[in-house]
Amino acid sequence: DDVGVLHQLAGEAGDSQSRPYNNRDGNGVRLLKPGTVERHLPKVFEGLFESGEGKQYMSTLGMVAAYVKEDTPEHGVKHIYLDSGTNPPKGAVITYYLPEKPEAAISLRIDDADGVEVKRFLSLHADEDEKAKLPFPDASGKGPGDGVEKELRIPSKAGWNRFVWDLRYPDACKVAPHDDNQQGYVKGPHAVPGRYRVALTVGEEELTQEFDIVKEAGIDASQADLQAQFDLLLKIRDKLSATHKSINQMRDVRAQLKGWRERLAGLESAAGIIEAAKALEEQALEVEKELMIPDTRKGWPDAMNNGDRLATQLSNLSFNVNLGDYKPTDYEHEAYAEIAADIEGVVEKFNDIVEGNLAEFNTMLSNAGFGVVALKVE
Repeated sequence: DDVGVLHQLAGEAGDSQSRPYNNRDGNGVRLLKPGTVERHLPKVFEGLFESGEGKQYMSTLGMVAAYVKEDTPEHGVKHIYLDSGTNPPKGAVITYYLPEKPEAAISLRIDDADGVEVKRFLSLHADEDEKAKLPFPDASGKGPGDGVEKELRIPSKAGWNRFVWDLRYPDACKVAPHDDNQQGYVKGPHAVPGRYRVALTVGEEELTQEFDIVKEAGIDASQADLQAQFDLLLKIRDKLSATHKSINQMRDVRAQLKGWRERLAGLESAAGIIEAAKALEEQALEVEKELMIPDTRKGWPDAMNNGDRLATQLSNLSFNVNLGDYKPTDYEHEAYAEIAADIEGVVEKFNDIVEGNLAEFNTMLSNAGFGVVALKVE
């Protein structure tokens, strides 16, 4: 149990903003001060061997435990351990009170000591807001079993609510459509020790509280070491996001070219366009394969048969850098520079195709009165 919350409820914290029954803002919304959070990186292999349904096994160095997963209404996942105890949540426990269920989305925002936004979370109302913007119901195609991960939301029921921020910055952009081969995408790096602020926004009212993140007991790394680790992990995440966006563009271009081939099939006057579209598809695919092999099956066999391409190499580097609380090695910095340079070279090849052969194809397509192949923008 979180005794700090009980102290605040009893008015022992000494901070008037933390006392839930002091209606200084007049609407009864309350945000309690989170306790000091000890930063724990994932253990080796933690979470890497989860399967779909049924019994799972927490298999890390020094610990083996069976558990089942349970989905939460906010698109989170709760682990229910079958043969071991449950540890306190890893992260900042944020507790807030809502006098009634809100009619519109509320938000939790995490800022660093300089006031720069780290991450923002919305309530389930945001799902309805996004759905309302679609051209027709269920146009997003997001539903159970479709492999599309929904965005984590915060609870917003009337009464007390609790949300756990896992101390991570936003994840890297994913490949779309969601490909088995990109399961090793990079999660956002953990926040470095320091002071942070949480802001709860309900309607036009914003309540804030500060809290501290400290390094795990027994960790010898200095603040500068952990900052250097964070900086490299953030660079890797950003480069992988850009890489995945480039892959998304390549796949979208190939899909459009295939679409034109299929629509124009059988039209004798479009034979040249069909042939050019096929050639462009193959060019884009060859470039894409340098970053990631498409349509691979889930698991190790296909990955081993095809080898790690550049996107996977970059993802694996993030895993290595995040193995413990320490300053990155010179080799890890050199590896990042080499992989990033190779990726930039591949992306430049694709840009040359876009500015050259694809531009010529679009001219041919447009002159025939059909349209153009447009680049996807994320």
